[in-house]
Amino acid sequence: LEVLKDEIIAVISRHIPIDPEGVQVTFTEGPRVHRLVADIPLRARPRRYRGE
Repeated sequence: LEVLKDEIIAVISRHIPIDPEGVQVTFTEGPRVHRLVADIPLRARPRRYRGE
């Protein structure tokens, strides 16, 4: 899961500023659904990302 987390951080950080230290990736298995959840905190967004 750590390798996947590192790859997610690398890809997303190329497009938007994120806080890599705060990223949490979890994988859960249920009876009918398996879930991969990534909680990725964003850093302050530059103007160009605000649609201005």
